[in-house]
Amino acid sequence: MDVVDFLILLFIVLVIGSIFSYGFKSRGPWGSIWAFMLVLLLAGWAGMLWITPTGPVYWGFAWIPIVFFILLIAALLGAATPSARHNDIAHQPTRPRRERVDDEEEEVVALGLFFWIFIIFLIIAILVGLFV
Repeated sequence: MDVVDFLILLFIVLVIGSIFSYGFKSRGPWGSIWAFMLVLLLAGWAGMLWITPTGPVYWGFAWIPIVFFILLIAALLGAATPSARHNDIAHQPTRPRRERVDDEEEEVVALGLFFWIFIIFLIIAILVGLFV
């Protein structure tokens, strides 16, 4: 993989990430556009190393498999994002306030742990793809 491939990948990630973030109002379960873009970039990079390039080639880059793979990852992360309606229902005062805060803290810790495990997994997939 050379610099041109990485720049094309970065462009694809920025376009798809922007469409999901601003068009669909979905930034993944972490709520941050930067975390969403980082996951898409690492997943796209791992996909470039592991997916057999097929389809039309522009500037030596077979772009169709990578675009579909990044779209799949973005759709899965978007589906894991709780909707605004879900948040409104979850924050109604049916339970004491302290119990709600504890539940919210547990969700944040679980999502943070999932994020770092997923990032480590993607980095390992990239390293194995580069050196094997």
